[in-house]
Amino acid sequence: MAITTTALVLTRPSRTGGLEHQVTVDGETLTPESCTCKAGQRGVVCHAALSVAAGPALLALAHERWAQSCGLDELIASAGLYGRVVRNRRAAQTEIARRQARREQTRYVLTAKGRAAIAKPESAAPVAQAVAA
Repeated sequence: MAITTTALVLTRPSRTGGLEHQVTVDGETLTPESCTCKAGQRGVVCHAALSVAAGPALLALAHERWAQSCGLDELIASAGLYGRVVRNRRAAQTEIARRQARREQTRYVLTAKGRAAIAKPESAAPVAQAVAA
């Protein structure tokens, strides 16, 4: 079995309705390397890269390579690859859960300026007139 070393590109939809994320995956290690989004261009792991790592596509590719391996050396290499993909998948799922919990814990704080704006409803009238104009 020949392991492909060409990069794979998997797409994921944007959560904000923008352009699709194109996640580049190393063909040999089946590890997400980069994404075309702004976060990915800065080297930050975005939700799409985590989604690719946590999803079933890379696991299916690793399983396929394991199933097609012949000979002890290829079997050991493909089993190692499968194990690496499983560990990466678990880490990505943990990171997704951590980010979700952090988002749920974010609380909005009302500042003194905000309280003053709520207390004075006439201060909102000029804003309403400006919007209507």
